Amino acid sequence: MLKINNEFESAFRMYRKKYYELNMHMSEYIWTYKEMHTLLKKYLDQMNLASSYFQLSFRSMRTSMILWITKLFDEKESSSLNDFLNFIQANIRFMSLEYKMHRTNADQHAYWIRDSKDVSIKDINEHRAKLKSLKPTINKIITLRDKYHAHLDKAFVRNRKAFLVENKIKWKELEYLPKLCNEIIAFYSTAYDGEYRLQAPINWNDLENLLKPLAEHGIG
Repeated sequence: MLKINNEFESAFRMYRKKYYELNMHMSEYIWTYKEMHTLLKKYLDQMNLASSYFQLSFRSMRTSMILWITKLFDEKESSSLNDFLNFIQANIRFMSLEYKMHRTNADQHAYWIRDSKDVSIKDINEHRAKLKSLKPTINKIITLRDKYHAHLDKAFVRNRKAFLVENKIKWKELEYLPKLCNEIIAFYSTAYDGEYRLQAPINWNDLENLLKPLAEHGIG
């Protein structure tokens, strides 16, 4: 007879909460950093009213973005998405339809379980493959972290411009990261108990709300 595994139940909820929070932090830094770059062209005069502040903000936002991305996508980090997939694979028997129906005392007509199915190794491997496809991007981000944002490498100091050109990252590469993270977490969350969240950063346009009135009144 199936028994409810309370250790797994508690651990899954902890993992879900943790990864949703990590992804939200990462998303906010990526989108805010992009917004700052977009507004730089539009409100340069207004930003120059506090140029030192905005220079510091750009550097701080970039460093935070790099560090939060590596928390989720560097395989060596204990908080990486690969660690989450390892947890799912190790407990895959508790993601079966039979176990879920037993846990919820639900029949096959329950609203969230109606279209549910067993989580398979194939599902996990497909998500691992998607993470692996990001290796070129993630390697550049890890290099930026290790050579500049977390440490200051002599090679970076000697040739900063060439180093940054070599490790340039496109916006579309950055924007895809929180989308994939949300996709992976939401897939297993939905399979677990039907809970689905579509994460999106909030208040990332606050800066324009501040700069626009200045420009409209000719300040700057």
